[in-house]
Amino acid sequence: MKRYIFLRPIILTFSYQSLLLLWTAIFFVTLIQLFEIYNLWAIYLLTLLLLMLDAGLTVGWMLVMRRYAKWRVRFFAFVNLYLGTGHFLVLASLGYWTLQVFNDSAELHLPTLAIGRWLILLALFISAYGVWKSYQTKIARYQIKIKNLPQAWSGKKIVMFADVHLGNIRGINFINTTVDLVKNEKPDLVLIPGDYFDGPPADLEALAAPLAKIKAKHGVFFCDGNHEEFKHNVPFVHALKKAGVVVLNNDFVEINGLQIIGVDYRSTRGVRHLRKVLKAIDFDRDKPSILMKHVPSGFKAANEAHVNLMVSGHTHMGQVFPFNLLTKILFRGYEYGLTPYKNMQVLTTVGVGTWGPPQRVGTHSEIVSIVLQ
Repeated sequence: MKRYIFLRPIILTFSYQSLLLLWTAIFFVTLIQLFEIYNLWAIYLLTLLLLMLDAGLTVGWMLVMRRYAKWRVRFFAFVNLYLGTGHFLVLASLGYWTLQVFNDSAELHLPTLAIGRWLILLALFISAYGVWKSYQTKIARYQIKIKNLPQAWSGKKIVMFADVHLGNIRGINFINTTVDLVKNEKPDLVLIPGDYFDGPPADLEALAAPLAKIKAKHGVFFCDGNHEEFKHNVPFVHALKKAGVVVLNNDFVEINGLQIIGVDYRSTRGVRHLRKVLKAIDFDRDKPSILMKHVPSGFKAANEAHVNLMVSGHTHMGQVFPFNLLTKILFRGYEYGLTPYKNMQVLTTVGVGTWGPPQRVGTHSEIVSIVLQ
């Protein structure tokens, strides 16, 4: 099978473009119907515009993955905004056709064309609202009891944030705002469980530099997310270390009797893999510990290793409706918030940034503030 691994990106691209074509066809037919577009040239131009936008999504990703340039980033941001807006326009289109079928079958004689046009306007409003909402960062506060917590940590504050996704759409201004919010919490310790960067080439050192302004007494700690491991994680790790961040990829530190463990993404994707990695890390199973793991999974292995608290991100809680319903199913109740698992607790953050469309609808952006007890 390894001989055919080169086919994977081709198959993924083909599948992605096929889905986009179906998505575009639904919206195209809806526009023709709702706005009664019968002019042949207008139909040709609309077809060409929508196909160009669809192709732009794949082209934009290819451009930003090759090398960093401002115009590439702006183009990528534009097509992702189109993707997010198109998502809500397609939902509006499906709502219109559902209404049309129901209206015809029940003979209700509703003004479906007018309602459909209002649905399109509502979709545009929701899209704009989603962009605004994604920049309204909240502070989620928790008080967490940890068994045998050393007295030195009682009442101390840990700030955790993940999924900033810096590089393509979110940049220096966004991380500066995030850092200011973190500093306002006056944390004793800061944890970043992955996806600080978005993955494609960028000015990594400039994006990491604001973290040096966080003066947490016990430091700032990070572990890789999947976006740091698209290819090689070395440039990302180097930039973070230069900013004074301690990178814990399959490693740990002990601070005043509390152990902070971090694992990477690639080598801990399954329970068996996480169990193997944790076994190789020489931390004391009888002392309290906090595990940073980007994806909220592998709970059985972490619990067996006597981890007290796992902190994660990754899910974005779906980021936009209706994907928040999907993450509930995929992560089985561990997609967001503080949830117990046997003798351990799992804390999953919704994330502070966004991936893909810079929007949040049905979710929010947050920084997590934890007081230990």
